[in-house]
Amino acid sequence: MSRSEIANNNLKIIEARGSKELKLLGKIRTNTGIYFFIKNMMDLKKENKTVSYTDIDIVYAEDREDFVKLRGFYVYKGYTFLAYTPASKKYDNDSNEYLKQNSYNYKSSHDVIGQEFDKIIILVDNNFYYDSKKELKGKEHPNGDYLFENLLYQNITRIKEKLCIIVLNNKDVFEKLIEIKEKK
Repeated sequence: MSRSEIANNNLKIIEARGSKELKLLGKIRTNTGIYFFIKNMMDLKKENKTVSYTDIDIVYAEDREDFVKLRGFYVYKGYTFLAYTPASKKYDNDSNEYLKQNSYNYKSSHDVIGQEFDKIIILVDNNFYYDSKKELKGKEHPNGDYLFENLLYQNITRIKEKLCIIVLNNKDVFEKLIEIKEKK
């Protein structure tokens, strides 16, 4: 949910109409390894040391030039890059350079709702960090209604087979993701 949906108590409105709440448990579209990796990535306390993460690549880009090269390499291998939804459809009005430079010509979080892809690339840059509860959080999005961690979750759960995470100049998060993959 977006900030405005949370603030407007949309969930309470739906519940007041007498709807029945059903919870989806377990994997929906992805393999077991990716499912458990995503769970652990979003919350470091939810580790699963028995599952194999062979369908996940985690690579580090020192700068934007490295990122563009890595993204191009994985796109060549058949991966789809999913960008985060920018603050507005007018890319030149965005205050966040990452969103301007990396959303153009790629599918954004809102473009892929309800879709799935065999292989995806996501970018985890300095907009992400782990908080004191060991949960992955995002910094303030240029559009105050969007939450980076929700956009990331929207993108990462589109995958069916293979995942590539390119971490751009964020060593703290990179090290934690490598620890998950290596089950340390």
